[in-house]
Amino acid sequence: MAEGALWLAREGKPVAEIVVPKGADQVVVLAGAELQKWVKAISGAELPIVATPTNAESVIALAVNPTGYADDLAALKGTDGYAVRTNGKTVTLLAACPKGILNGVYRMLYRNTDIIWARPNPKIGTCFTPKSDLQLTQTDYLDKPAMVVRGWHAGLDKDMENWQVANCSNWTSFSMGNAEECAAKGLVSEYGGGHNLCGLYMREEKYYADHPEYYPLRHGRRMKPSDASHSTQLCFTNPQMTQAFLKELDEHIKKNPTFDMYRVLIEDNYELCECDECLKPIPLADGTLLDNKDKAFRSTQFYLWLNIIAKHVKETCGKGIFTYAYFFTEIPPKCAVEENIHVCFCPIYKNSKLGITAEGNQRVQTMLDDWLKLTKNITWRDYYGLCRPFPRPIDIVAAEDLRYCLDHGVIRTYTEMYSDTPGGKSDSWDINSLYFWMLAQLVWDARQDVNDLRRQFLERVYGAAAKDVGEFYSIVEKSWYKLPGVSKWNDKPRGNWQFYVMRQGLDGACKAALARAKAAVDRPAGKILLERLCKIAEQSMQPANIVPFSTKYTKMPPPFDPGFKAEPWTKTEMTDNFLYENGIRQNVRTEVRVLHDDENFYIGFKCAAPRVKMDPKPRKDDPRDAWYQTNEKCELFLTGLDKDGKIAVYQIVFTSFGSIYDSMNGDKDWNGSFDLKIKKYDKSWSAMVTIPYSTLGYKGKPHNVLTTFLRYSNDNGKKATPAFWNDCTPHVMSTFTELKMK
Repeated sequence: MAEGALWLAREGKPVAEIVVPKGADQVVVLAGAELQKWVKAISGAELPIVATPTNAESVIALAVNPTGYADDLAALKGTDGYAVRTNGKTVTLLAACPKGILNGVYRMLYRNTDIIWARPNPKIGTCFTPKSDLQLTQTDYLDKPAMVVRGWHAGLDKDMENWQVANCSNWTSFSMGNAEECAAKGLVSEYGGGHNLCGLYMREEKYYADHPEYYPLRHGRRMKPSDASHSTQLCFTNPQMTQAFLKELDEHIKKNPTFDMYRVLIEDNYELCECDECLKPIPLADGTLLDNKDKAFRSTQFYLWLNIIAKHVKETCGKGIFTYAYFFTEIPPKCAVEENIHVCFCPIYKNSKLGITAEGNQRVQTMLDDWLKLTKNITWRDYYGLCRPFPRPIDIVAAEDLRYCLDHGVIRTYTEMYSDTPGGKSDSWDINSLYFWMLAQLVWDARQDVNDLRRQFLERVYGAAAKDVGEFYSIVEKSWYKLPGVSKWNDKPRGNWQFYVMRQGLDGACKAALARAKAAVDRPAGKILLERLCKIAEQSMQPANIVPFSTKYTKMPPPFDPGFKAEPWTKTEMTDNFLYENGIRQNVRTEVRVLHDDENFYIGFKCAAPRVKMDPKPRKDDPRDAWYQTNEKCELFLTGLDKDGKIAVYQIVFTSFGSIYDSMNGDKDWNGSFDLKIKKYDKSWSAMVTIPYSTLGYKGKPHNVLTTFLRYSNDNGKKATPAFWNDCTPHVMSTFTELKMK
């Protein structure tokens, strides 16, 4: 017996007992049951659960706020951490709250055995070595999280929730309204679900018929939430709407009084009101007026409205309001924010290849820093867990970001993650379970050593194959960080495999590492997990049938020929390979052609729209860089150079009625100099964009330009559905195609 060790089982027989006091909180009862369950799974011994100690050889006592541990409890106060202390034959697992006991059970098992909850799949996701003789050898330590709120939004999936709880999350998708489930697992609980202004509070079926003025005026008419693919915002300057909203919120609080936090979240779009009142300059506290062209205008407008909501809630029931800093509200407002507003900062445009302090993410860092000047009630909500089936080494970036948050007093975090189900994204788990597990450890404490945590995962899951599986991940990771480009939540795996692996000639080394791993793996669950990893990798490492897209030289600027039936348009290549997100070919035809001369690119689009009634004339008086969610539009990307001569991605978006959105490396302040011509017909529309090389940062005629295109078809009259040329990913250069200039 090791010094200080306590026996739990010998030869598969129990020699210890678990003490759960009579009347213990249901989370402590669950903790006792989980300890019993996993000890039996590992050793075959079922430890008895008792209310008071008997004469067992060893005792594990689960205790919330026990006497005699004042120093530990002081250190644990305000967290769901725990301590393990030993006195004779008794190990006391203590905490300041019931969830701390549950966390302590899982982490104590992890420290004293080789068990790992590697992924949510209940059949293959938990790995351990059976051991009929089982001891606790680490029985004197204190362990508390750096983040007081930690978790993942992954849908209402019980297996996913169980995995999160086993890895000590205290926020799951059930936290957004399921009070009973939260109480049973000790989870943080809030009321209101996700984006909810119109879906939960100001429902169209209740208010629109009598009060269309509650909803945004867009393009001369009041929109219904159902007109847009992701609903609409509200008319935030309408006082009658605000009063109606307060009554709705009061009713929800009255019916659901047990929550401390009520979620009031913008809808998932930019469908903002353009009525005269909403476009008026906003008087600020310092006596100045905030113009509607200011970046912070819409955010300020929203938070001034939300301040009314939050102040009312504080005065009537003392509750808090939880909201998203997302899309137009991501920008810190130029007004104070009520102290009971909790802001969830969602940097959806952040480059996930880089930490928050890296060059390229200065905008995100500045916004977060400015938010922290307004309030300390900040939750960090990045998109680390949205990795498709490509081994995206996001743990390194997450560690950097979370450490920055901790250093600046941000101690709450949750983000999105794919669920491990066939209807979810189990193929992402097949290739990314290492990184997803890493994320779950880092939100406990981002100051842990990333490489050591990776080693623990690889050894516990793959055993003797750990080194070779680690080499496969290392090959891809080095290429990922070495090569330029942007990564975001919507990366498409095909492009990543092609750019970071196939084009670099690394597929052979990857396959060799995985072949060695398959020959060496010696753990039953690890064999299954490795088979699934190898299947994804082998399917993905196939040569892509993507050839360069050719553009012909023209001596004279081409005419805008909407049918593209005249020279020189007929002499250049045409492409129409546009695919929906699910890989199915677009059901309305989109044709693209490109010409070039010594100074410009000329890009022509011809867009069928058989079931859309076109406006007779383009409108060109809309504000630049306004994103029109529901409308017919095209989007093009070209690589160029930034002011420092580094490669950059330029984006140009235009709607069928002539409005423009453009950006450089995601920054919409670029406002490039190019010419747009549009012609509409009854069942189609065409466009020609003339883009000077100089506006892309080139001093002369460029070479090695990459490009891609998107078409948003509004074929059902309401939802503008994107189709991606050659299955590209917007903004992700690795999925672009070479523009061959003949």
